[in-house]
Amino acid sequence: MKHVYPLLFAFGLTATPLCAFAGGISSITQSPQSFNGEQITVRGSVANFHQTVNSMGKSYATFSVCADACVRVFAIGIPRISNGQNVTVTGMFSMVDHIGSMVYYNQIDANELSIRSSSPMQGPASR
Repeated sequence: MKHVYPLLFAFGLTATPLCAFAGGISSITQSPQSFNGEQITVRGSVANFHQTVNSMGKSYATFSVCADACVRVFAIGIPRISNGQNVTVTGMFSMVDHIGSMVYYNQIDANELSIRSSSPMQGPASR
C-alpha cells in the first residue's frame, strides 16, 4: 500500500531573494559551479513530472523547471502540480547530490514551490 505524506511546501509567494543575477535558468546550466551550494529561485514550466514512494514509505517527486533551459528539481512530498504548469521553485542547488545510493547532478532540492498563473518567464532566476 502506498502512503502519501503531507506535502512539505508552502504554496504562496516566495521570499524576496537576497541577490539577483542577470540571465535565466541557462545561466545555471552553463555555469553550475557558480551556484553550487546556493539557495536559488527559478521560474518556468514543469516538465517530466514523476512521483514515487521510496522503500521506506516516503513520498517524493522529481521534475524539471524549464524556461530558457531546464533544471532538475527534487521535492519531498508530492506537490500538487502537473506538466505544463508555471511554477516558482526555491531551494538549494547542488552540482552533485547523493540521495541514498543514487547520485544526481545539477539539481535543486526544493524547499518552496508556488504555482504561477502567467506564462513561463524567460528572464532572470535569482539566488
